Amino acid sequence: MKKQSKNVWKILLLTMLLVSTMIITASAATASKVTYKRTYTNSKESVTIWGKTSSGKTVWTYRSASYTAAQCNAVTVKSKGSYVYVLERRKYVRLSKKTGKVLAKKNVFPSGWSWGSPAVVISSNGNLYAMNYLDTKVYRISKTGQVAWKRDLKNPYYWGYKMKLSDGKLTIYGEAPNRWKAVLNASSGKVVQKVFWGYR
Repeated sequence: MKKQSKNVWKILLLTMLLVSTMIITASAATASKVTYKRTYTNSKESVTIWGKTSSGKTVWTYRSASYTAAQCNAVTVKSKGSYVYVLERRKYVRLSKKTGKVLAKKNVFPSGWSWGSPAVVISSNGNLYAMNYLDTKVYRISKTGQVAWKRDLKNPYYWGYKMKLSDGKLTIYGEAPNRWKAVLNASSGKVVQKVFWGYR
């Protein structure tokens, strides 16, 4: 009887360990990819972001606030490495790609200012560079949401549509009122080169 009782307890303990391991494994599922959808309802724009496993299971969901729909998108979503970056009007948000946890959330700019379909590029160490639609200013924002520097390229260098980082330089391409290119030192924001091809 004692031997049978010990065996029963062993089986129970093994079962409990197995179940607890399964629960921990299930709760530890993390996202490996990110998808998002822009929605327009009653003239309001919002974005829903999903973190999903490689098999497509949703691990986390993030929803932006709703903003009055306009010509430019009020919410911009970018994913780089282990993070997801969201620009919502004045707000900068950085999420963990794996868990969806909000790691930084900050009103980067004063009231009345807002992002609108900005050109964005993100460095390997998490610095975000952005230039707003129909604006001449370029911003470098740290992972914590601090504006590290701001540079005004001044007219006619506005409406940048593409950015790239290479060899410590930030290159911006624009197309209004005609094609132009500006090269900045990515660390300091110092303008290295500006080329403008004239008006249409």
